[in-house]
Amino acid sequence: MNWRRDELAHFGDQITWLDQADASATFDRAMLLTSKSHYGLDPAAVTDIERLDVDEPSPEANAWLSRRIGNSMVFVVFDRHQVCRMGGAFFVRY
Repeated sequence: MNWRRDELAHFGDQITWLDQADASATFDRAMLLTSKSHYGLDPAAVTDIERLDVDEPSPEANAWLSRRIGNSMVFVVFDRHQVCRMGGAFFVRY
């Protein structure tokens, strides 16, 4: 079932879904960055982790994130079979 694709379909070509081989490879690369002892990134694999403590989305949080992402491509990994990519500005906006 591809409910995520269906749920995000209204964004049209702003979101590109990877084919199965690319999705699986991207999932494997992402898992190399995750911690084996807690939820989140592994500080040994990702040395420049910054945190912003927020409870709700806000213009300040969006600006903070936008400064770090810029207009680079963002990959969203839901699972091994569902990975999409989008522009950084689009990611921050939605």
